[in-house]
Order: sequence, then C-alpha cells, then structure tokens
Amino acid sequence: TIDDDWLVPLLAWIEQCGEEAGGTGVPMNQVLETAGVSAIADYQSPPLPSLVQCQQLSISQVDITLWCSLQLRSLDFLPISVRKFLKLVTQSNSLTLKGAQLHLPKKQLKPRRGPVADALAPLGAEYATALFLNTSELLNRSSLNLPLAPLEFVADRSSVLGIGEVTSRITKYICQ
Repeated sequence: TIDDDWLVPLLAWIEQCGEEAGGTGVPMNQVLETAGVSAIADYQSPPLPSLVQCQQLSISQVDITLWCSLQLRSLDFLPISVRKFLKLVTQSNSLTLKGAQLHLPKKQLKPRRGPVADALAPLGAEYATALFLNTSELLNRSSLNLPLAPLEFVADRSSVLGIGEVTSRITKYICQ
C-alpha cells in the first residue's frame, strides 16, 4: 500500500525552494550568482606551524650562583596583594638574593617531533621540579624572612611525596 506521509514533506520542500527569502537556506539568486565560480579561487593556505625534531638532547648539569636585587614595584606582573605580602615579609622595597646556589641536574630528553612548545614542555617540567627542590636554598639566601623547615621537610621527602608528578602537572597547566 502507498501512504501519503511522504507527500506533505515533499510539497513543503518544493514550496520552500520557490521562495525568495523563506526558510533557512541560501536564496536561489545567490546560488545562481556563484554557480560556475571555483570555491578555491582566492584561497590561501595557512602558514605551516614551526616544528622541532630532536633525536637526542643532552644538557649538562648547571650550577648557578645568583646575586640580584629586584625592586618590588618592578614586579608589576604579580598581583598587588602578592607585592604587598613581599613588602611585609622582606620589610623593604626590594627582593634580594645574596649568593643563592641553584643546582639544575643533567637532563637527557627522549626523541621528540612536534611544535616547539610541545617539545620544550617536558624540559620545563623537569626543571620545575629542580627549582622546587632548590627553593629552600634560594629563600635562605634571600631577603624573605620565612621559616624554611617545612620546605626542607618536603624537599627531603620529594621522592616519597611524588613532587615530580605535582610539579609536572603544575608546569603543564601553566604552559597551556
């Protein structure tokens, strides 16, 4: 048997095709104007992203001794509340480091290929862990008057606490 459930939608479609401004489609005059024109006539391909391919990357151990004095007003990238906290803790208008030792261990990175940011992210994560582990030395030689015992406790137990995983996640979040 033939039913007429298909006839109503077909008639509505045919009616819509004849309308100039009706429906949600493209008007017929616009279709006729663009007929025969290549869709890629003025197309320009986007620039290719820069890629890095590295088979082997070895970075020697780096030992740095830091001396610096930063005016707190020059740290305008920090929120005002953090700058005020630093002023309270340092009891001055500057943050100083006096011969702080920074030790960054030797690193071997696995082969990588991809965008520069993706290739450098593991290196940043590795060095973020090293910087965290050097925090007590940096603070000990700074103008900050903070108790170091909690940081030394965490640094001594970093392998047990999984600090590498934590700093890796923090670095990944910051880099995004």
